[in-house]
Amino acid sequence: MPSVRALLIKTALFALYCAFPAQAAAPWHLIRTQPANPAPREAFLIKVEGTWPNGCPFEVTPVQLDDKQLNLRLIERPGVCTEALRPYELTIDPMTVLPQGLSSGAYQLLMEVEDQRGVRPIAFSAFDVISPDQTVRPEAGFWVADPTGSYPDSGSGVGFNLERQDDSIALITYFYDTGGEPRWYFSAGDAGRRGYSGDLLEIRGGQTLFQPYQPPREMRPFGRIDLSFRDRGHATAWFTQPEDDSILAGLKIMPISLVRFGFKGGATTAALAGRWVWLTLDGDQGSGTVVNLEANSGDNPFRLRLQDRERDLILDCGVQTEKLDQPPALCVLAGVGLQFTLDNNGINELRSSDGQTRLIRIDP
Repeated sequence: MPSVRALLIKTALFALYCAFPAQAAAPWHLIRTQPANPAPREAFLIKVEGTWPNGCPFEVTPVQLDDKQLNLRLIERPGVCTEALRPYELTIDPMTVLPQGLSSGAYQLLMEVEDQRGVRPIAFSAFDVISPDQTVRPEAGFWVADPTGSYPDSGSGVGFNLERQDDSIALITYFYDTGGEPRWYFSAGDAGRRGYSGDLLEIRGGQTLFQPYQPPREMRPFGRIDLSFRDRGHATAWFTQPEDDSILAGLKIMPISLVRFGFKGGATTAALAGRWVWLTLDGDQGSGTVVNLEANSGDNPFRLRLQDRERDLILDCGVQTEKLDQPPALCVLAGVGLQFTLDNNGINELRSSDGQTRLIRIDP
Protein backbone atom coordinates (compact mmCIF):
# COMPACT_ATOMS: atom_id res chain seq x y z
CA MET A 1 0.00 0.00 0.00
CA PRO A 2 1.31 3.50 -0.81
CA SER A 3 2.11 5.69 2.18
CA VAL A 4 -0.09 8.64 3.12
CA ARG A 5 2.79 10.95 2.20
CA ALA A 6 3.12 9.38 -1.25
CA LEU A 7 -0.62 9.77 -1.85
CA LEU A 8 -0.47 13.43 -0.82
CA ILE A 9 2.44 14.08 -3.18
CA LYS A 10 0.67 12.44 -6.10
CA THR A 11 -2.53 14.35 -5.30
CA ALA A 12 -0.59 17.62 -5.32
CA LEU A 13 1.02 16.80 -8.67
CA PHE A 14 -2.39 15.91 -10.10
CA ALA A 15 -3.76 19.24 -8.87
CA LEU A 16 -0.87 21.05 -10.57
CA TYR A 17 -1.71 19.30 -13.84
CA CYS A 18 -5.39 20.17 -13.52
CA ALA A 19 -4.62 23.86 -13.02
CA PHE A 20 -3.99 24.09 -16.76
CA PRO A 21 -6.64 23.70 -19.49
CA ALA A 22 -4.51 21.59 -21.85
CA GLN A 23 -3.33 18.09 -21.07
CA ALA A 24 -0.75 15.86 -22.69
CA ALA A 25 -2.06 13.85 -25.61
CA ALA A 26 -1.12 10.18 -25.66
CA PRO A 27 1.70 9.44 -28.15
CA TRP A 28 0.81 7.34 -31.18
CA HIS A 29 3.48 4.78 -30.25
CA LEU A 30 4.96 3.76 -26.88
CA ILE A 31 7.81 1.33 -26.31
CA ARG A 32 9.09 0.00 -22.97
CA THR A 33 10.69 -2.98 -21.28
CA GLN A 34 9.02 -5.42 -18.93
CA PRO A 35 10.19 -5.30 -16.20
CA ALA A 36 10.97 -1.59 -16.34
CA ASN A 37 14.46 -2.12 -14.88
CA PRO A 38 15.81 -5.57 -15.71
CA ALA A 39 18.61 -6.96 -13.58
CA PRO A 40 21.94 -7.70 -15.28
CA ARG A 41 21.67 -10.87 -17.41
CA GLU A 42 17.97 -11.15 -16.54
CA ALA A 43 15.44 -12.07 -19.24
CA PHE A 44 13.04 -9.28 -20.20
CA LEU A 45 10.45 -8.40 -22.84
CA ILE A 46 9.91 -5.38 -25.09
CA LYS A 47 6.30 -4.14 -25.10
CA VAL A 48 4.99 -1.86 -27.85
CA GLU A 49 1.57 -0.20 -28.02
CA GLY A 50 0.42 2.04 -30.81
CA THR A 51 -1.93 2.93 -33.63
CA TRP A 52 -1.41 1.94 -37.27
CA PRO A 53 -2.91 4.37 -39.83
CA ASN A 54 -4.28 1.81 -42.30
CA GLY A 55 -5.15 -1.83 -42.89
CA CYS A 56 -1.79 -2.74 -44.42
CA PRO A 57 0.03 -5.50 -42.56
CA PHE A 58 3.55 -4.96 -41.27
CA GLU A 59 6.39 -7.22 -40.24
CA VAL A 60 8.70 -6.77 -37.26
CA THR A 61 12.44 -7.19 -37.72
CA PRO A 62 14.55 -8.97 -35.06
CA VAL A 63 15.97 -6.79 -32.31
CA GLN A 64 19.53 -5.56 -32.87
CA LEU A 65 21.91 -4.25 -30.21
CA ASP A 66 24.09 -1.32 -31.30
CA ASP A 67 26.37 -0.37 -28.40
CA LYS A 68 23.81 0.68 -25.73
CA GLN A 69 20.79 0.92 -28.04
CA LEU A 70 18.26 -1.78 -28.91
CA ASN A 71 16.77 -1.24 -32.38
CA LEU A 72 13.76 -2.77 -34.07
CA ARG A 73 11.80 -1.85 -37.20
CA LEU A 74 8.23 -2.14 -38.45
CA ILE A 75 8.18 -2.71 -42.23
CA GLU A 76 4.92 -1.99 -44.04
CA ARG A 77 4.08 -4.53 -46.71
CA PRO A 78 3.05 -2.94 -50.02
CA GLY A 79 -0.46 -3.33 -51.29
CA VAL A 80 -3.87 -1.71 -51.56
CA CYS A 81 -4.87 -0.91 -47.98
CA THR A 82 -8.01 0.36 -46.32
CA GLU A 83 -7.78 3.68 -44.52
CA ALA A 84 -8.72 2.78 -40.98
CA LEU A 85 -6.99 3.45 -37.67
CA ARG A 86 -5.89 0.16 -36.17
CA PRO A 87 -4.55 -0.23 -32.61
CA TYR A 88 -1.78 -2.78 -32.21
CA GLU A 89 0.22 -4.36 -29.40
CA LEU A 90 3.53 -6.19 -29.70
CA THR A 91 5.41 -8.37 -27.24
CA ILE A 92 8.96 -9.03 -28.38
CA ASP A 93 11.44 -11.38 -26.74
CA PRO A 94 14.94 -9.93 -27.30
CA MET A 95 16.56 -12.90 -25.57
CA THR A 96 16.41 -14.85 -28.84
CA VAL A 97 19.19 -12.57 -30.14
CA LEU A 98 20.64 -11.60 -26.73
CA PRO A 99 20.92 -14.98 -24.99
CA GLN A 100 23.37 -13.60 -22.42
CA GLY A 101 21.12 -10.67 -21.51
CA LEU A 102 22.48 -7.19 -20.88
CA SER A 103 25.16 -5.96 -18.51
CA SER A 104 24.49 -3.18 -16.00
CA GLY A 105 24.10 0.29 -17.50
CA ALA A 106 21.86 2.80 -19.27
CA TYR A 107 20.23 1.68 -22.53
CA GLN A 108 17.84 3.06 -25.13
CA LEU A 109 15.01 1.50 -27.12
CA LEU A 110 14.45 2.81 -30.66
CA MET A 111 11.68 1.68 -32.99
CA GLU A 112 11.69 2.70 -36.66
CA VAL A 113 9.13 2.38 -39.42
CA GLU A 114 9.89 1.60 -43.07
CA ASP A 115 7.27 2.46 -45.68
CA GLN A 116 6.97 4.30 -48.99
CA ARG A 117 8.20 7.50 -47.31
CA GLY A 118 11.44 5.86 -46.20
CA VAL A 119 12.87 4.89 -42.81
CA ARG A 120 12.45 7.03 -39.69
CA PRO A 121 12.19 6.62 -35.89
CA ILE A 122 8.68 6.69 -34.40
CA ALA A 123 9.17 5.57 -30.78
CA PHE A 124 11.92 5.90 -28.19
CA SER A 125 12.50 5.24 -24.52
CA ALA A 126 15.42 4.91 -22.13
CA PHE A 127 15.78 2.20 -19.52
CA ASP A 128 18.36 1.08 -16.99
CA VAL A 129 19.68 -2.39 -16.30
CA ILE A 130 20.33 -2.31 -12.57
CA SER A 131 20.71 -4.80 -9.73
CA PRO A 132 17.55 -5.33 -7.63
CA ASP A 133 19.22 -3.94 -4.50
CA GLN A 134 20.24 -0.66 -6.17
CA THR A 135 18.34 2.60 -6.53
CA VAL A 136 19.71 5.92 -7.80
CA ARG A 137 17.63 9.01 -7.06
CA PRO A 138 18.74 12.50 -8.09
CA GLU A 139 19.53 15.32 -5.72
CA ALA A 140 16.84 18.00 -5.89
CA GLY A 141 17.91 21.43 -7.06
CA PHE A 142 19.21 23.25 -10.12
CA TRP A 143 20.79 21.22 -12.93
CA VAL A 144 22.56 22.41 -16.08
CA ALA A 145 23.97 20.96 -19.29
CA ASP A 146 27.26 19.14 -18.70
CA PRO A 147 29.87 20.12 -21.33
CA THR A 148 32.08 17.22 -20.19
CA GLY A 149 29.38 14.53 -20.51
CA SER A 150 28.65 11.99 -23.23
CA TYR A 151 26.40 14.48 -25.07
CA PRO A 152 28.18 17.86 -24.79
CA ASP A 153 26.35 19.57 -27.67
CA SER A 154 24.34 21.77 -25.31
CA GLY A 155 25.75 24.44 -23.02
CA SER A 156 24.95 27.57 -21.05
CA GLY A 157 21.42 28.92 -21.21
CA VAL A 158 19.85 25.49 -20.67
CA GLY A 159 18.59 24.89 -17.15
CA PHE A 160 16.54 22.40 -15.15
CA ASN A 161 14.80 22.70 -11.82
CA LEU A 162 14.29 19.18 -10.49
CA GLU A 163 12.27 18.42 -7.36
CA ARG A 164 12.10 14.95 -5.85
CA GLN A 165 9.73 14.02 -3.04
CA ASP A 166 9.53 10.39 -2.00
CA ASP A 167 9.00 8.40 -5.23
CA SER A 168 7.79 11.35 -7.33
CA ILE A 169 9.67 13.76 -9.57
CA ALA A 170 8.61 17.15 -10.91
CA LEU A 171 10.81 19.19 -13.22
CA ILE A 172 10.78 22.39 -15.23
CA THR A 173 13.32 22.86 -18.00
CA TYR A 174 14.23 26.16 -19.63
CA PHE A 175 15.04 26.60 -23.32
CA TYR A 176 14.47 29.21 -26.04
CA ASP A 177 12.48 29.07 -29.26
CA THR A 178 13.94 29.84 -32.69
CA GLY A 179 13.07 33.51 -32.22
CA GLY A 180 15.06 33.76 -28.99
CA GLU A 181 12.04 33.84 -26.68
CA PRO A 182 12.30 31.80 -23.46
CA ARG A 183 10.24 28.60 -23.22
CA TRP A 184 9.38 26.54 -20.14
CA TYR A 185 8.55 22.83 -20.21
CA PHE A 186 7.05 20.85 -17.34
CA SER A 187 6.85 17.17 -16.45
CA ALA A 188 5.89 15.24 -13.31
CA GLY A 189 5.21 11.67 -12.26
CA ASP A 190 6.59 8.58 -10.56
CA ALA A 191 10.34 8.00 -10.57
CA GLY A 192 11.90 4.72 -11.60
CA ARG A 193 14.74 3.04 -9.75
CA ARG A 194 17.34 4.98 -11.73
CA GLY A 195 15.37 7.11 -14.15
CA TYR A 196 12.23 8.95 -15.09
CA SER A 197 10.00 9.05 -18.16
CA GLY A 198 7.04 11.33 -18.77
CA ASP A 199 5.16 13.72 -21.01
CA LEU A 200 6.70 17.14 -21.56
CA LEU A 201 4.22 20.03 -21.51
CA GLU A 202 4.93 23.56 -22.71
CA ILE A 203 3.81 26.34 -20.36
CA ARG A 204 2.42 29.47 -22.03
CA GLY A 205 1.25 32.73 -20.50
CA GLY A 206 0.93 33.52 -16.80
CA GLN A 207 2.02 36.06 -14.22
CA THR A 208 4.02 39.12 -15.33
CA LEU A 209 6.17 41.17 -12.97
CA PHE A 210 4.58 44.44 -11.79
CA GLN A 211 1.24 43.54 -13.37
CA PRO A 212 -2.04 42.23 -11.90
CA TYR A 213 -2.11 38.47 -11.37
CA GLN A 214 -2.86 36.40 -14.46
CA PRO A 215 -3.04 32.59 -14.22
CA PRO A 216 -1.15 30.50 -16.79
CA ARG A 217 -3.20 30.36 -19.97
CA GLU A 218 -2.28 26.91 -21.18
CA MET A 219 -0.04 23.89 -20.81
CA ARG A 220 0.08 22.10 -24.13
CA PRO A 221 1.65 18.79 -25.21
CA PHE A 222 5.16 19.24 -26.56
CA GLY A 223 6.88 15.84 -26.45
CA ARG A 224 8.41 13.46 -23.95
CA ILE A 225 11.46 13.33 -21.71
CA ASP A 226 13.46 10.31 -20.54
CA LEU A 227 16.04 10.68 -17.77
CA SER A 228 18.73 8.24 -16.68
CA PHE A 229 20.65 9.12 -13.50
CA ARG A 230 24.25 7.90 -13.39
CA ASP A 231 24.46 9.01 -9.76
CA ARG A 232 22.92 11.67 -7.54
CA GLY A 233 24.61 14.47 -9.48
CA HIS A 234 24.86 13.32 -13.12
CA ALA A 235 22.22 12.34 -15.67
CA THR A 236 21.35 12.07 -19.34
CA ALA A 237 18.09 13.49 -20.69
CA TRP A 238 16.55 12.47 -24.02
CA PHE A 239 13.97 14.88 -25.43
CA THR A 240 11.67 13.53 -28.14
CA GLN A 241 9.02 15.22 -30.29
CA PRO A 242 7.13 14.10 -33.42
CA GLU A 243 7.94 16.11 -36.53
CA ASP A 244 4.23 16.54 -37.32
CA ASP A 245 0.79 15.30 -36.23
CA SER A 246 0.62 12.27 -38.52
CA ILE A 247 0.50 8.80 -36.98
CA LEU A 248 3.79 7.67 -38.52
CA ALA A 249 5.59 10.99 -38.11
CA GLY A 250 9.34 10.84 -37.66
CA LEU A 251 10.60 11.44 -34.15
CA LYS A 252 13.12 14.15 -33.31
CA ILE A 253 15.52 12.98 -30.57
CA MET A 254 17.89 15.24 -28.63
CA PRO A 255 20.12 13.85 -25.84
CA ILE A 256 21.69 16.22 -23.31
CA SER A 257 24.16 15.41 -20.53
CA LEU A 258 23.14 17.02 -17.23
CA VAL A 259 24.93 17.77 -13.97
CA ARG A 260 23.83 19.11 -10.61
CA PHE A 261 24.99 22.73 -10.65
CA GLY A 262 27.28 23.93 -7.88
CA PHE A 263 27.21 27.70 -8.17
CA LYS A 264 29.37 27.86 -5.03
CA GLY A 265 31.68 25.27 -6.55
CA GLY A 266 31.14 21.54 -6.25
CA ALA A 267 34.55 19.86 -6.07
CA THR A 268 36.52 22.41 -4.04
CA THR A 269 37.62 22.41 -0.42
CA ALA A 270 35.67 25.62 0.14
CA ALA A 271 32.48 23.95 -1.09
CA LEU A 272 33.00 20.78 0.95
CA ALA A 273 34.21 22.37 4.17
CA GLY A 274 31.70 22.66 7.01
CA ARG A 275 29.44 20.51 9.14
CA TRP A 276 28.00 17.26 7.85
CA VAL A 277 26.06 14.39 9.36
CA TRP A 278 27.88 11.09 8.86
CA LEU A 279 25.26 8.32 8.64
CA THR A 280 25.93 4.60 8.70
CA LEU A 281 22.97 2.32 8.01
CA ASP A 282 22.47 -1.40 8.44
CA GLY A 283 18.99 -2.49 7.36
CA ASP A 284 16.50 -0.78 9.69
CA GLN A 285 19.25 0.26 12.09
CA GLY A 286 21.61 3.19 11.82
CA SER A 287 23.59 5.87 13.58
CA GLY A 288 24.56 9.45 12.87
CA THR A 289 27.47 11.65 13.93
CA VAL A 290 28.08 15.33 13.25
CA VAL A 291 31.51 15.91 11.68
CA ASN A 292 33.24 19.20 11.00
CA LEU A 293 35.36 18.98 7.85
CA GLU A 294 38.21 21.47 7.46
CA ALA A 295 40.72 21.87 4.64
CA ASN A 296 43.81 19.70 5.10
CA SER A 297 47.25 21.08 4.29
CA GLY A 298 47.90 18.08 2.08
CA ASP A 299 45.65 19.41 -0.72
CA ASN A 300 47.00 19.53 -4.26
CA PRO A 301 45.36 20.70 -7.54
CA PHE A 302 44.12 17.19 -8.32
CA ARG A 303 42.95 16.02 -4.89
CA LEU A 304 40.82 17.45 -2.10
CA ARG A 305 41.57 16.46 1.48
CA LEU A 306 39.38 17.55 4.35
CA GLN A 307 39.74 16.44 7.95
CA ASP A 308 37.72 16.24 11.14
CA ARG A 309 40.57 16.46 13.63
CA GLU A 310 38.47 15.61 16.67
CA ARG A 311 37.34 12.26 15.20
CA ASP A 312 40.48 11.65 13.14
CA LEU A 313 38.47 11.34 9.90
CA ILE A 314 39.78 12.27 6.45
CA LEU A 315 37.67 12.88 3.34
CA ASP A 316 39.76 12.42 0.19
CA CYS A 317 38.22 13.31 -3.20
CA GLY A 318 39.69 13.16 -6.69
CA VAL A 319 39.39 16.31 -8.80
CA GLN A 320 39.18 17.06 -12.51
CA THR A 321 40.01 20.70 -13.07
CA GLU A 322 37.39 21.07 -15.81
CA LYS A 323 34.68 19.85 -13.41
CA LEU A 324 35.18 22.06 -10.36
CA ASP A 325 31.55 23.23 -10.47
CA GLN A 326 30.28 19.62 -10.33
CA PRO A 327 29.83 17.21 -7.43
CA PRO A 328 32.98 15.17 -6.75
CA ALA A 329 32.74 11.89 -8.65
CA LEU A 330 34.68 9.76 -6.16
CA CYS A 331 35.57 10.31 -2.50
CA VAL A 332 36.96 8.10 0.25
CA LEU A 333 36.05 8.65 3.91
CA ALA A 334 38.70 7.04 6.10
CA GLY A 335 39.55 6.78 9.78
CA VAL A 336 41.17 4.40 12.21
CA GLY A 337 40.20 0.90 11.07
CA LEU A 338 37.55 2.08 8.59
CA GLN A 339 37.26 3.15 4.97
CA PHE A 340 34.19 3.96 2.85
CA THR A 341 33.97 4.74 -0.86
CA LEU A 342 31.48 7.50 -1.72
CA ASP A 343 30.69 7.42 -5.45
CA ASN A 344 27.00 8.40 -5.65
CA ASN A 345 27.40 12.09 -4.93
CA GLY A 346 25.46 15.32 -5.16
CA ILE A 347 26.20 18.83 -3.96
CA ASN A 348 24.62 18.38 -0.52
CA GLU A 349 25.02 14.63 -0.01
CA LEU A 350 27.86 12.19 -0.62
CA ARG A 351 26.78 8.56 -0.63
CA SER A 352 28.17 5.07 -1.15
CA SER A 353 26.72 3.10 -4.07
CA ASP A 354 24.75 0.87 -1.68
CA GLY A 355 23.44 3.86 0.28
CA GLN A 356 24.70 2.49 3.60
CA THR A 357 27.23 5.30 4.20
CA ARG A 358 26.29 8.95 3.71
CA LEU A 359 27.58 12.43 4.40
CA ILE A 360 24.71 14.95 4.48
CA ARG A 361 25.44 18.66 4.64
CA ILE A 362 23.82 20.50 7.55
CA ASP A 363 25.50 23.90 7.29
CA PRO A 364 23.24 26.52 5.65
